[in-house]
Amino acid sequence: MDNADVVRSFAVEERIPLAGTTPVGPVEPEGSRLLDWLRRGLAGDLTYLARTADLRGNPASPRLLRGGAMGAVVLGLPYDRIHSAGEDRPAAGLPEFPATAGAASASPPDPPPAASGKALGGRPPVPRKPRGGEGNGCYDRSLPAGADATGPVAGYARGRDYHAVFRDLLRRLAARLRAADPGVVVRPFCDTAPVMDRALAVRAGLGWQGRNAMVIHPEHGSTFVIGGLLVNRLLPAAEAVEPRCGHCRLCMDACPTRALSAEGVLDARRCLSTWTTRGRRPPPGLPDGPYSLGCDVCQDVCPFNRGPGPVRHAGFRVRDHRRPRSP
Repeated sequence: MDNADVVRSFAVEERIPLAGTTPVGPVEPEGSRLLDWLRRGLAGDLTYLARTADLRGNPASPRLLRGGAMGAVVLGLPYDRIHSAGEDRPAAGLPEFPATAGAASASPPDPPPAASGKALGGRPPVPRKPRGGEGNGCYDRSLPAGADATGPVAGYARGRDYHAVFRDLLRRLAARLRAADPGVVVRPFCDTAPVMDRALAVRAGLGWQGRNAMVIHPEHGSTFVIGGLLVNRLLPAAEAVEPRCGHCRLCMDACPTRALSAEGVLDARRCLSTWTTRGRRPPPGLPDGPYSLGCDVCQDVCPFNRGPGPVRHAGFRVRDHRRPRSP
């Protein structure tokens, strides 16, 4: 069994619907776009991005993995949608968005048929900050001081911290790869390494990068988180997923702070999720938005997120120790 077969087998066993591999090298044009984005000051106070920009543009660098990476494994783990495109927003606890402007916004692409299942409704409890070092330096699940705790929490911030979920999964995958190939060297990534996760996800066939800068899969939408392994082995390329946004601009028009002022370009200074997931209040002049923690507005309106979506990965479930066990 070669390394790609190991990955496929692992994904099936762990019920991971999105998994792919790709050779690695300098990522272009994303690397150049990152440098331009930084020069324009759109990163705001996310200064660590500038310090590691050269590494992010070249995941094959030996500074990231001993001897240099030749391939990457990329996984996508679905999380619950608390709202999906096409539903009545006030009933889901979200305000009505203004009508989108222009004929382009009025003609979104045809979405895939909604998956069977039951959509979530109501407002979940605010999650507590994870214990045992499960947090991440750029990801704080406590509410910003003075924030309204009555609003919903963004889907990716519900349940168990996805960094911890990926940490466990990637450790097991790395062990499986080493058992099949004792000389393999890996480095995990999930927001915590200087790697352009989304650029690698696109190359690994997990979707295309939409106007909201999210990776969108034609069947699973964009409600999944990304993580993976850099590997010192050449891995096969995946078949590219053709972009299907067409002329749709729903995500750009719905953003409450106009953080998506250009296609695929996010102004982190205006993005509510950038502020609240670091436990900080948005600066004066920006609205609070409909979410207490994080923000999913640009995903809520995406036609590819219509319906309840794929079943969330089991790793996100949090055991409720207060619930009595069945006899």
